[in-house]
Amino acid sequence: MPPSLAGGRSGLLRRWVLANAFGELAGLGGVALLAAALVPAVQRSVSGAAGHLATAVLMVALGSVEGWVVGHAQARALGPTGIEAGPWIRATMLGAVLAWALGMVPSTAIALLRAPGEAPAGAGPPPSVRLLLAAGLGLVAGPILAAVQVRVLRRYAPRPGRWLLANALGWALGMPLVFLGIRTLALEGPRAGAIAGSAAAILLAGAVVGLVEGAFLVRLLSSSEPVSQNI
Repeated sequence: MPPSLAGGRSGLLRRWVLANAFGELAGLGGVALLAAALVPAVQRSVSGAAGHLATAVLMVALGSVEGWVVGHAQARALGPTGIEAGPWIRATMLGAVLAWALGMVPSTAIALLRAPGEAPAGAGPPPSVRLLLAAGLGLVAGPILAAVQVRVLRRYAPRPGRWLLANALGWALGMPLVFLGIRTLALEGPRAGAIAGSAAAILLAGAVVGLVEGAFLVRLLSSSEPVSQNI
C-alpha cells in the first residue's frame, strides 16, 4: 500500500526531525532520570554479579520507555503518510529494547569479569577514543533498532532495507553526542548546568539522527517503484 506524502517531502522531513529531537529528549532523558533514581537502589540491594546483571536488565527494561516515547513521536510525524501508528510504535519499542540489550553487553561483561573487590581500572580511554567507540556502537545499534521497523516499512516502501543504512549512519553521528551528554551529567552531577547541557546534547543528537533518517525516509516513501515484500 503506497503512502501519501501529505505536506510534501519538506513537511515530512521537518516533522521527522522534530519528532526525533523532542522524542529522544523526553524518552532518553526520561530513561536517564529513572536510571539515576533506580540503579543506586538496585546496586544497594543486590551485590556482586547478580547486581550487575540486575542493573543490565533494568536498563534494558527502561529502554522500552524510550522506545514507547520515541515511537509515539515518530508515529505522529508519519500520521499524514498513512503508516499505521500501532505497528510502528510496537516495532520501535522492540527495536529499542534490542538496541539497549546490545549496548549493555560491554559494560556488563567488563563488570562481571572484574575480580571481586577490584576497583575500576583508571579513568578509562581518552575522550577521543570514547567518542569513536560511541560512533561504533551507534553504527551497530542503529540497524538493530531499525530492523523491526523495516518489517512495517516493507508494506509501504520499496527496498525498505535502506532504512537499516539510514539508522546506521544517523546513530553513528548521534551516539557520540548522547555519550557527551551522559558523561557531562555523570561527571558534574545533577546540577542545573549539567542537566541543561545533557538535555541540549540529547536534543541535538535526536535532531542529527532525525535529519539523516529523514533524508532516507522521504526518498523511501516517495519512490515510484512498486512495493515489494522483500528487503
